[in-house]
Amino acid sequence: MNMNKINSVNSNLFFDTKLDFTYFKYIKFCQALIDSGLKILTLKDYLSMNELPEKFAIIRHDIDDESDLAYAMKMAEAEYELGFKTTYYFRSNEKVFNVDYIKRISGFGHEIGYHYEVLGEADGDFEEAIKLFESNLDKFRKICEIKTIAQHGGPLKNGLNVISFSNVLEIIMQTLRGQRIFDNWESKELWKRYDFKTYGIIGEPYLSLNFDEIMYLSDTNRSWVDTRYRIKDKIQSRRAIGVYNIKCTEDIIQELKSGRLRKVHILIHPSNWKDNFSDWTKWLLLQQIRTIGKRVLIIFWKAKLNS
Repeated sequence: MNMNKINSVNSNLFFDTKLDFTYFKYIKFCQALIDSGLKILTLKDYLSMNELPEKFAIIRHDIDDESDLAYAMKMAEAEYELGFKTTYYFRSNEKVFNVDYIKRISGFGHEIGYHYEVLGEADGDFEEAIKLFESNLDKFRKICEIKTIAQHGGPLKNGLNVISFSNVLEIIMQTLRGQRIFDNWESKELWKRYDFKTYGIIGEPYLSLNFDEIMYLSDTNRSWVDTRYRIKDKIQSRRAIGVYNIKCTEDIIQELKSGRLRKVHILIHPSNWKDNFSDWTKWLLLQQIRTIGKRVLIIFWKAKLNS
């Protein structure tokens, strides 16, 4: 593997080494994973193995909006060249469901999964939700194999997301028009009434992994440790991140080098990892807007529950 080929794109930019959540930093993280000796697994790999390795990392990417697509492709190609496979979960809305990207990432040998949000799409109607699930799953399977699924954790429905300042205006306008834009349903609740195995699905990370045994790391909100404003990207676990001194990506790299991380699930949102300073700064500002919005939403939902 020619690491110079991957690193040359950004090697002259100062923020590669000074700032977190850059594409360069992601490649450095990948190299640390390889050097750690952990077996790098897709979710399908993990759930299909008769005997698990003593040390492993399950690497998963959530493709939440159109800004993830280009970075997902870069990551998928880099991982292929580095010699390992990961899982990419795509939402089914028209902004994300890109046949070309799905085919190309699958062509690198990576697992493709369905990032479902059907209870929100169906406004809590379970019967309508399972019909949507069946229809969307069929749409994916016309392109590639789907063996695992993962609930989407965003608070907005109809493919909305805060990825540009024009999106902020769009959300405001839809709200003023009285349109329902929030998804406050946990779509994984669907499986209390139905069985995903009926559809040839072998697992869902939030339901099929024991996070008391496996360390859960997520870059949601471009932070590994700040879980205050995560709406659904939360897990119940007795394993405390603080024990591992993890505050940033460099800390994860150091923990990998030390050999202390032995069983870990890592969730990556590709658009969090920018390859130029301008996009990095814009995303930082947008992330602040997203965080403020989530903070308001959490306060509103808590007030509604207590009323």
